[in-house]
Amino acid sequence: MEGRTRFVASLEVNSASSLGGPYVLVQDDRMNDWVRGIGPDPDPKRGLYGRVCKGGSLIERFDFEGSEVLRISDEPSDLLWRSLFDGGLVVQWVAAESEEDLIRFAETVAAREVWDESCVLRIRSSSVTIMDALGRPGDGEAKIVERLEPGDYQVDACLAEDDDNEALIVRLRRTSSLEVPAE
Repeated sequence: MEGRTRFVASLEVNSASSLGGPYVLVQDDRMNDWVRGIGPDPDPKRGLYGRVCKGGSLIERFDFEGSEVLRISDEPSDLLWRSLFDGGLVVQWVAAESEEDLIRFAETVAAREVWDESCVLRIRSSSVTIMDALGRPGDGEAKIVERLEPGDYQVDACLAEDDDNEALIVRLRRTSSLEVPAE
């Protein structure tokens, strides 16, 4: 079953909303550094926020102070998270009749294994947050906070549509484990 998407039985999803900027996946042990790096007056043309806003692709992995961050989409529409046995699906809602329809569509697309973009993301923390790049703890915006096993994750992304649904679909699938020393 190597490489195949395996779904958990529950259709439970979490969601994130945007303040208008791109989304990022930040490892929780680096959250304070991320907020400090974005700063009090972020500029979409300079600094860390400028780097995130540069965009041009569906996903982008980049280094941030010894950790890896994943930029997801330039569009501000809501994201949904669907847990998988070995990672998860991030689904950006473009068009669908319902959340359930959108998730089922994303599962079907992920099972096809046809992706437009890919990268590898190393996760060292046991928890990650997917949020607007300008997000801060306690800001009131919906964030996706998930526990993931530390390891290397294959990240695949595509824009997909059929007669009833359209979405950006990003799959994170753990391909190897990491031993992380206890703090």
